[in-house]
Amino acid sequence: MNLVLDPNPIQMMFKLTQVRWKMRNFISNKVSDNLPMLTDPEMEMVFDIFTEIWFTVYEKGNTPLVYMTFLAMELQLTYGKPRSSMMWLSMYAISILNIYKDINLAVKYSEIAEQIYLTMPDKYSASMAHIWRGHLIDHWHCHVKLSTEHIEKGMQEARESGNILAYLLALFIHAFAQCAEAKSLSKATEILLISYTKADARGMEGMSTHFELLYHIYSILGNEDNGVTERFSYLENKICHSKSLLEYGTGQKFISFYYYFQEDYEKSIEFHFRWYVVEEKSAMNYL
Repeated sequence: MNLVLDPNPIQMMFKLTQVRWKMRNFISNKVSDNLPMLTDPEMEMVFDIFTEIWFTVYEKGNTPLVYMTFLAMELQLTYGKPRSSMMWLSMYAISILNIYKDINLAVKYSEIAEQIYLTMPDKYSASMAHIWRGHLIDHWHCHVKLSTEHIEKGMQEARESGNILAYLLALFIHAFAQCAEAKSLSKATEILLISYTKADARGMEGMSTHFELLYHIYSILGNEDNGVTERFSYLENKICHSKSLLEYGTGQKFISFYYYFQEDYEKSIEFHFRWYVVEEKSAMNYL
């Protein structure tokens, strides 16, 4: 498998420090309100391209996505706020949270992003911002039911604006939120069955593989069946030989959880460190 190697971590931290220095006053609502609107059509096109390619960049590793986020914030501070401003400020909040573990600062940036949305309600890009907020920020400081509301809002915005990718991702992220709220293992299993069936029907192979794997994990654990089913073995092998960084890395984590609950700690540790290696190569801990 070909994994994406990081640039120099020192270079990355230097870049973040530069952006943070430029953002030092952005936490003030007055500063964000006074930032002019973007009027350069060519620069607006740059942001439109960023909005369309972010998931492709993310699949190549979190580091390229963070660099693109830094660039987006620098361009906003230089040229003004684009239609997708909320989306990039939300992504910057997630970067701050993952690098500095500062949930309070991340929440403040998220709140400013919401204020920007009130003046520029671009649902196409805002849908992803709301999904990110519910999935990656809010659950750290409020109940999962409240964070799920942002995911549902993003799902509706994606549906209304025709952002198909955001809508499909929201469907599956929402499934994770529902599993977290589920009061029984059977209910969580039911949710996962629906999710992987939807993913498979839409040709999203990586998502389908992950949710089907989780479905079989929950089914096996729920039936108190200590044997590994033939289908589970197939999915485990598929993930272990995947050339997709996202499918491989996230799959290792799910498999590690399974063996942990099976009390096969040696295997659980093995898969956990495979996942850890991928996370280290991505330089961030998003998942």
